[in-house]
Amino acid sequence: PEFTFYLIRMSDSAVETKIDPKQFAMGGLVFFIMIISFLVIGQQKSSRHVAFGHEASYITLIGFIISSIIYNVDGGEMRQHLKFDDNVLFYFCIPPIVFSSGYNMRRKRFFRNFRNIMIFGVFGTLVTYFIFAGLTLWIHSYDFMTMTSGLTGETKSLVLSAGEILLMCSLLCSTDVIAAISMVSYDEQPTLFSLLFGEGIVNDAVAIILFNSVLKYTGEHSTLSAMTPFAILWDFINLGISSIMIGLVYGLIATAFFKNIRSLCRDASVECLVIFCFGYMAYCTSELCSFSGIIALLTSGVVMAHYGWYSLSPQGKHGSYLVFQTLGGAMTAFIFSYLGITFFAYSDYWWSWELILVEIFIVLIGRYGGTMGLIYLLKLCGYNSGISFK
Repeated sequence: PEFTFYLIRMSDSAVETKIDPKQFAMGGLVFFIMIISFLVIGQQKSSRHVAFGHEASYITLIGFIISSIIYNVDGGEMRQHLKFDDNVLFYFCIPPIVFSSGYNMRRKRFFRNFRNIMIFGVFGTLVTYFIFAGLTLWIHSYDFMTMTSGLTGETKSLVLSAGEILLMCSLLCSTDVIAAISMVSYDEQPTLFSLLFGEGIVNDAVAIILFNSVLKYTGEHSTLSAMTPFAILWDFINLGISSIMIGLVYGLIATAFFKNIRSLCRDASVECLVIFCFGYMAYCTSELCSFSGIIALLTSGVVMAHYGWYSLSPQGKHGSYLVFQTLGGAMTAFIFSYLGITFFAYSDYWWSWELILVEIFIVLIGRYGGTMGLIYLLKLCGYNSGISFK
């Protein structure tokens, strides 16, 4: 009886959340039209040498317009299905993009800039965080910000605790590596691409440590001591090494598969599928262990490209590059389309335009301090990063 009741509850929940097939088909049609638009705009900009804007910003604006139309025309049913789902982003969109970047990476240039990548990834992120936190705490002390309910229009004073501000700033200092590398061409600016990509990967690990540390040491029963900085440093080292080891293990296992099970190399499509499955397993394993899935996925891709690639068939060598490049490009287009279309789904939430504008201003200052400010500081200390202002 209990099992039967559980099945009934499951069926009721499925009925409540079921999407009309026509709405699902319409959504799929819109997304694929936007992906094609993303590709067409990008190719047209490249062929006509248009420097203004990026196809990602154009397609996001188109998504805003579509989201606004749905918000104003639909009675609310469709809007419930257009809410941003972080699981879709982290387990469906990001893995193909990161794996493609790692598998098809120009490794020599990446490791040539490794020292600068670590400097900007670690110290740049920390400088950015302290600027964000200091300015936000200072401006918030003037108590002039309000928040408004998108549902009722009610307005009241915005009050944030110091812990909430520190947590928010630890999230804001996390950069979007996908958006960064999508706006820079490796062929045109190889050094900048390698720096942005590498800094984004290291920033991912640092941002995770920052958020977990702030969450841990700003709690009600938390205490700070002289050992706290060393504990945070240990967390960073543990996360980085553990994530790399997970990716390394899966990459070497995949390499052994292709070297010893030669039947896998008879079909290029099977080779590509096996490669991606091992990379995805590295990502999921790292996430399950609360490490950085992005670092594990990147490592597995680099290892398989460096060792396993030589065991592939000639068709698999060429096909794997093409398949992963295609998947990465498609998911990049999907992400920006998804962000645009889901924009107005949260219009009923509480909003603070003062906080948004203040944080935009602070982010600009913090990013400048964490990049150009850090470069000037390193020059004063006698370190030549080899990076010009241009």
